[in-house]
Amino acid sequence: MPSSTYYAVLLALVLGVGCGTPSKGFDLTDVNQAKINKAIPDAVLRHNDTLFVAFETACGNIVSRIFAGKQWSPTVHVTANSPRHNGERWDMPKLVSGPDGNVWLAYRSQVRRRIFFHRWLGEGWGARIDGRGIFWVRPQPNGAFDEELRPIANIVVEGSRVHRSIEMRLTSSDESPVTQTESIPMVDLKALPGEGVIFIDTRDVSETKGLTWKAEFPHKHPNNPLLSPPDNPAAPDAVRVFNRGTVLQENGRFRMWYSATGTNSPITPGQPARSWQSYMRVCYAESKDGLRWKRPDLGLVEFNGSRHNNILSGIQRLPTVFYDERDPDPNRRYKCFGTASPVTVEKGHLLISADGLRWQLQPSPRNYPGTRPYYANEFHHVFRDDHETDIAQRWKAYGLFATGPMRRASQLNTSPDGLHWTGYPKNPIIDPLQGVSHCIHDLLVWPEMGRYVGLQQVGDKLHNYQWDLVVSRDGLHFSRVSDGQPFLRSGKPGQWDHGGLQASVPVKVGGESRFYYGGREKPWSSYPADPKEIWTIKSHCGLATIGIGRYAGFRLSNPQQKGILITQPIRCDSDHDLTLTINAIANEKNTVSVAILDAVSLKPLKGYALDDCQPLQSDGVQLPVSWPNDKRIKIRKNNPIRLQFELHGEQSRLYGFTWRAVEGNGIDITPQEDEG
Repeated sequence: MPSSTYYAVLLALVLGVGCGTPSKGFDLTDVNQAKINKAIPDAVLRHNDTLFVAFETACGNIVSRIFAGKQWSPTVHVTANSPRHNGERWDMPKLVSGPDGNVWLAYRSQVRRRIFFHRWLGEGWGARIDGRGIFWVRPQPNGAFDEELRPIANIVVEGSRVHRSIEMRLTSSDESPVTQTESIPMVDLKALPGEGVIFIDTRDVSETKGLTWKAEFPHKHPNNPLLSPPDNPAAPDAVRVFNRGTVLQENGRFRMWYSATGTNSPITPGQPARSWQSYMRVCYAESKDGLRWKRPDLGLVEFNGSRHNNILSGIQRLPTVFYDERDPDPNRRYKCFGTASPVTVEKGHLLISADGLRWQLQPSPRNYPGTRPYYANEFHHVFRDDHETDIAQRWKAYGLFATGPMRRASQLNTSPDGLHWTGYPKNPIIDPLQGVSHCIHDLLVWPEMGRYVGLQQVGDKLHNYQWDLVVSRDGLHFSRVSDGQPFLRSGKPGQWDHGGLQASVPVKVGGESRFYYGGREKPWSSYPADPKEIWTIKSHCGLATIGIGRYAGFRLSNPQQKGILITQPIRCDSDHDLTLTINAIANEKNTVSVAILDAVSLKPLKGYALDDCQPLQSDGVQLPVSWPNDKRIKIRKNNPIRLQFELHGEQSRLYGFTWRAVEGNGIDITPQEDEG
């Protein structure tokens, strides 16, 4: 047996990397380290005083073990719970020391044609981070784009302290290989008013002990559906309600713009031959509490011989509405990026309004310097990105991006003014192979606590869609928070939302995020669907809620023990006194305490140890933390810190934290985050 094969087999035995229950393995204390490195050079890493080993199992999973304190840890199954495509394997593991002081693990999926990452958090690997892959695009004579990721033949992963990033060079397996470089910047946490963390991923964590990170899911409102098609067959929304829409809260009321259809359709006898889009319309509803909705009689559009309806003029479908309080012209403060009439790829449009009811159309050109969409694409959510330093990309629009007749993916467009748009050259930013579902459609993204959080429509070939939750640090590279478990899922057979779902970005009300969504009563049974299904199956509007920022969080692995979490270093860029608020669930028997540590020595600052903290004993998204010097935190510039959290009790949860500012009399002066 060749020596390299011998040591590979030996290492496999040690790791217990079979497809079933891991074996206890052998002791590697006396095994020659140089020979192991020679056998598998990219799967072995010595980091400080710890040896890390990663290996691909026979059934295509990635496992790891570490050697520290003269003994091997139990086998950690990194990908065992990751849903797969048919025939998918995880392979080519690489280990690298990151400039953040953590060990990073990279591996490949040749089916998805991308690499994935995890960070070591002391007891296990953190949440998966999706890498991109080798982007390649080729125009076709019919106007479509042969857009895809190339097969990956080789991966080189390095940690760069100069650029504070993980650098990866990917080489394709083509006859003429293509090489591309991607990077993952390290997190840069700051102690500034309004800054903070939500643990929707684990990038901000340095290490944990006794804790488990889990995704969480919204609860559907018990009074669903909240708005249904009326019994009147002559109503403009007698069949579909909320076939996409927007809900905003302003001046003590909730406002809803929604796509709708009535009983008149292409299959109705006597109707003129015209596009299916022309049978859609946008309607309007209002509510004082966001639960009980009314359709006001607007009198703007004649329908079925009457103006007594709630139809809006000027908008045909897909109302993506944004209220721009900064526009100096009050006649332009309501902006809608929905459809008013057929558009071409480059000639889009914007609708503007002073009241959100009466709309005017103006051209809004779109430029595509890279991949062009096959047909006019759709913006599903638009917002002004106040964290964007490049003025030319201050506005962002996310949505559907088709590169061929049936090839649907997701896009990003940017703009300096919300009027002139440029497509990201490497669109699509999310392709069908990235997640478990091959069929994707809409993408809605919004800013939240320095992250780009999004809903990705996923489904089957029949267009029966649910919604995944995705997250990004740069607005370009998105990772699924819980791959294979929809964030917003269809109801059971017989329920009002058993068929495909349409969603909208959340509305923040009190301590909860409200997701208004449309649900079809039945799934489509074919696609292109039977016209009778498309135009007769009713859809309604309902509500699903989750605590603000509580998309994922930490809980105890063993309820009988305590759990510890230490953050990445936090730079103090302000000489203001600060307060700290925590997003957590706690009570008298399930407490959360906080310490402030020196970032280097990991010793608590005087007066800010765990024993000094008054334990949190309530449920809230902004629970104030107190130490002996009250709530004020006196930390100064150029003194990086870390936060240490200690959880007790099986019901305790930790979701994030936020810094807030105080002045002289101790009044909190931190501005509220712009909810877009």
